Amino acid sequence: MKYPHLIAMLIACNLAIVACGGDDDAQKPLAAGVDPGDSARETPTLGAPDGEHEAPPPRPVVPAEDPMPHTEPGECCPVVFAIAPQDPEHVLEVVLQGSIQPLATSHGLMLEKREGVWSVEVCMPPDYRGTYYYEVFLKTEGSDEGFLTLARNPFAPTNDDQAGEDVNTWLPADDCDSLEAARHSQTTQ
Repeated sequence: MKYPHLIAMLIACNLAIVACGGDDDAQKPLAAGVDPGDSARETPTLGAPDGEHEAPPPRPVVPAEDPMPHTEPGECCPVVFAIAPQDPEHVLEVVLQGSIQPLATSHGLMLEKREGVWSVEVCMPPDYRGTYYYEVFLKTEGSDEGFLTLARNPFAPTNDDQAGEDVNTWLPADDCDSLEAARHSQTTQ
């Protein structure tokens, strides 16, 4: 025998399993007519205690402040967002994504290509306080799906977001007349 100590250990383990496994009360069948939910402890009840119960006084309703107060309800300025990717012949599509509405949508805002520049017009509140970036999908060899890269327009205002990513930022204004909207569509010096 090559491994006598291994065989002895296996026999000992089997005996231990057989000896320990048969005394568990949970494995014994229940007698006929015994409800497994019956127990010696009291089950707590739901609801108010017995007797008179007085409802708590109502709490005052405090209206929440709008974290993004706009200068006028519904006021927005038409703004063109644009980017000119470095290799326009390799770009399948470009999507604009933002940190908050109206740029933060579930699928982003699709840009259209004209003469190597991808752009989209969005109605923006002048006092918008957020960031945005572009998802650029590049062609890949041997696949119909694009390779996603994140980009920013180097000619538009930039800032590091909370995650440290280099993104474009919106510079808020009082109204559409004081807004520098052209900065977000600039694609050359």
